[in-house]
Amino acid sequence: MHALTIEYNDSGPLRAVSAERGGLSVHLYNSTEGYLYLRVSVKLSGAEKADYWLKTIKPGDRLKFSYAVTTECVENSVCAIETFAREGETYAVPSGLRLGFDVVLEGEHKVRLSHPPDGGFSFMLANVPRDHARCYVMAGNDGENWNWQLEDLFDGDSIELAIVETNWNTPFPHVETNIQNS
Repeated sequence: MHALTIEYNDSGPLRAVSAERGGLSVHLYNSTEGYLYLRVSVKLSGAEKADYWLKTIKPGDRLKFSYAVTTECVENSVCAIETFAREGETYAVPSGLRLGFDVVLEGEHKVRLSHPPDGGFSFMLANVPRDHARCYVMAGNDGENWNWQLEDLFDGDSIELAIVETNWNTPFPHVETNIQNS
C-alpha cells in the first residue's frame, strides 16, 4: 500500500491510501481566481478514482506531504480536506507580485519556486515509481517553459510547501524558450 499523509496549516493529518502504482497524486496550481488549487487523486480499485479539492490556498498557508509504503490497513481520510475551504473569502495577488512556494525538505529551506511574469505553475507529486513518489514542478508563460524535478520521496520522507507572495524565485535548472513562427 502507498500512503500519503497531508497536513494543511495546523490541520490534519489526512491520509490518502492506494494499493495501485500511480494510485496517489497531488496537483497544486495557480488559478484565475487568485488562489492556488489543490487536487488530491486516489485510485481506489481498478478504474475507480476519487478527486478531493481545496481551492482556497493563499500566502501564509503551509502544506506538508509525507510518503510511506505500508502493509497496514489505513483508512482514507483525505476527503476531509474539502472542509478547509474558505467560503465567501476572496484574494487577489498584489500588483507586481506572483504566487509561489518555498520548498522545505527535512526542516531545511531549499528553494523558492514560482513562475515567469504572466504565467503559471504546477507542482505535482505522484507514486508512479514502484517504491517512491516523484515531485515535479512545471512553470511557464507564452515565451518560456520551466521544469524542475525536486527530490524523490521514499518511505518516511516528506516535503513541505510554504505559500508566498514573491517577485523572485530560485532559477529553474531547465528553461526552454518558445519560438513562435511568423
